[in-house]
Amino acid sequence: MEFECSSKDYIDPVTNKKCTVFRPYIKVYLVKRGIKAWPISCLLDSGTDITLLPSSLSYYFKIDLSKFSVKEIEAVGGKLVPAYELNYENHGISFSVPGLSPVYHKIIFCDTEQTPLLGRNFFEHFEINFKKGGKNFEINE
Repeated sequence: MEFECSSKDYIDPVTNKKCTVFRPYIKVYLVKRGIKAWPISCLLDSGTDITLLPSSLSYYFKIDLSKFSVKEIEAVGGKLVPAYELNYENHGISFSVPGLSPVYHKIIFCDTEQTPLLGRNFFEHFEINFKKGGKNFEINE
């Protein structure tokens, strides 16, 4: 299946010219043990080891993060941040993209990250190809 990247305009601080960057966001439905939730926009991020969600989403899935131990994960730039790593058995959330099989895998909830990131453990379930020109990408089983 082919998807379009989201575009965002910005002013290049060096040239002071308007530029456009394309980012591979995809609409994912989070489903907890068969009860469909709302779609969220997630960034495909090959630099993220394990799928990462904002801790605020745990509330909507009735996951009490205080029952899990806090661990430190390495964020961008090597900064260590507190996070909660949960196996599927602990969170029961599947990731569903229309037209593709649902994915069941480990996730990390983190207070400091507000952008949902689909990490390499999501990539392991699919063949993902980024198209030349950076405006489209494909996800196939």
